Amino acid sequence: MKFVKEAVEKIEEMIERDKGEIIEEENLPEWVGIYTLPQPPSGKSVAKTFGLIYVSETMSSPNRDGAKELVDKVIRKLIREARKKGANALVNVKIEAGSYAYAGAEWVVLHLIAYGEAVFIEESGRRESQISDC
Repeated sequence: MKFVKEAVEKIEEMIERDKGEIIEEENLPEWVGIYTLPQPPSGKSVAKTFGLIYVSETMSSPNRDGAKELVDKVIRKLIREARKKGANALVNVKIEAGSYAYAGAEWVVLHLIAYGEAVFIEESGRRESQISDC
């Protein structure tokens, strides 16, 4: 559980650092977050679903240096693809990894696939109040 919390904190730091690059684009809603669970946290609800988003990256290295950067790159690409669809969050996010030795074990090839469901999240009460105002 501690690892998951640290990973989420790392993702939030990365999003904050890269805001200008992938988040604050004109006419895009504010980015809400990435969730490993199939639903957003309490107090929020999914207003619209955009479907499955997936990205992959491969890295070759004489050792495993750069694996952390590869994970960051995959997550940034995943967010970018979700934003293109109009999403402000991702739910049910998973990262799958595979590695193998290449050229007589001198090189390691690491392949990452990240996927999740792109969604538009709203505050739970907000949607209900808009419906009652109609």
